[in-house]
Amino acid sequence: MADWVTDDQLYDAADRCARKLIQMYHDWIGDPSKHPRGAGNLPMTIIDSLRLDAEDFMFLDPQKLVEEYNRVLEVAKRIGTNTDLAQDIAETNAHLINWTGDAATQFKRRLGAIDEYCDLQQTNIALGLQGLLMAFQLAVHARADYLELAEATIAAAEHEIDEESKRDAVAVVSVAEAVVESTLTLDPKKILTEGASLLVKVGATAIERQIEGNDADVVIDNYLRVRNEMTRRYEHSLGFAKRFLQDRLDGAVKDGQPFREPLPVYCDVTGPNFNYENFQSTRAGDAGPIAPTVEDERQKYLEEKKARREQGSEIDRRLNHGDKGAV
Repeated sequence: MADWVTDDQLYDAADRCARKLIQMYHDWIGDPSKHPRGAGNLPMTIIDSLRLDAEDFMFLDPQKLVEEYNRVLEVAKRIGTNTDLAQDIAETNAHLINWTGDAATQFKRRLGAIDEYCDLQQTNIALGLQGLLMAFQLAVHARADYLELAEATIAAAEHEIDEESKRDAVAVVSVAEAVVESTLTLDPKKILTEGASLLVKVGATAIERQIEGNDADVVIDNYLRVRNEMTRRYEHSLGFAKRFLQDRLDGAVKDGQPFREPLPVYCDVTGPNFNYENFQSTRAGDAGPIAPTVEDERQKYLEEKKARREQGSEIDRRLNHGDKGAV
């Protein structure tokens, strides 16, 4: 069962509210057969209008927001808590402790940059999750508020036609701006640690709006007044949530992608610019006559590799080098 007011519940409340409002003006509502033009001619315009009002407060589907939130949360966890990657980086750092030289320094810095990059991406995603939480809270509060308005209006209509009502004709609805503020105060780190547990309706500042009046027209006017006020508040707050998400996206694209330049060429152990002076271990001490020998062997390997690449295969020569495709 959903932890929020569903579409069906809102449609049902709108239908009941519309029929009760009609009853304030017409004694045949309880017995449609008394309608001047027959039982099939209920004033559907009023019923349809309130159903459209209800749809205005279904502007977001909480279930889809929950699914997207959980999907993005899983991505954030994989970036920030990748155990295998963290172990690999720690092991590599341990191996590099006793290595010196320009190449060794570049490798150490690059490992630090990987950690920094992952932390930054996780922070950016957490801010995106904050925006999704904001949208979710607006969605669940808006649905609950319209249900509250419909039920209060039904109570006001019942009082008007001297029927017994189960509740007061006062709508207690959330201040949409306060819903947004409650989400903005969340620490993004808390969002990452508490995760899906935050997907519950939070308390927010509420206001009371009187629906009951001294005649049927006043009840209708009060319903419309509160509905319009709620619409304005939620439109404004939803616009803020949209801008919040867009600003986070723009910031991530502009400042949150610190791609690094490739490592210097002298870090490539298979390249011609590599030199063991740039990458050597202090643990073994002076390598003495070993280092020159290793360097000579490395150079021989590079020359042989280059020669093989230049020579190519017989097929490659026939297809691409001067034999004009002869076979």
